[in-house]
Amino acid sequence: MARIAGALVIGSMLLVAYNVVARYVFNSPLLWGDQVGGHVVLYITFLAVAWVLKNEQHVKMDVVLNMLSPKRQHMLTAMTSLAGMALCLLLAYVSWNQAWKALVQGLTFYQEAVPLPKFPVLVIMPIGFFLLALQFGVRAANSRSLFLGYSKQTTRRSIAKGGHNSPVPD
Repeated sequence: MARIAGALVIGSMLLVAYNVVARYVFNSPLLWGDQVGGHVVLYITFLAVAWVLKNEQHVKMDVVLNMLSPKRQHMLTAMTSLAGMALCLLLAYVSWNQAWKALVQGLTFYQEAVPLPKFPVLVIMPIGFFLLALQFGVRAANSRSLFLGYSKQTTRRSIAKGGHNSPVPD
């Protein structure tokens, strides 16, 4: 998804550059250029957000978090990830209802230069929120296992030896 978002960034840059040249050099811009460029920003955001969380590249206020022990950091990360997952699932549900309504009623962006259907623009929101909810769930599970004293390396090692998961000392 992040690669698609990256391709959309490049496509959006090319569209804006073309539209600037067409407007100021040839006095003939694309009527739909600014409109589509604005909608593409929504796609870029929602396609990249789960990848950003997966790689922990988002902006974090970690002043308080850094004062906690590693065990408490994992516990707090698991709790906030579960809260984020719940919120994203709710937002996915609400945004899906709006996108579905736009599809069923045939709603368009009618105040724009070129009327475009709303559904293709809005449908990325529930998809993005759902993917983000899944990533929050993975993050919560990883933090929970670290909080409980298990690590991926220990799990892999003990499974390779035919044993069970063994706790890692705190």
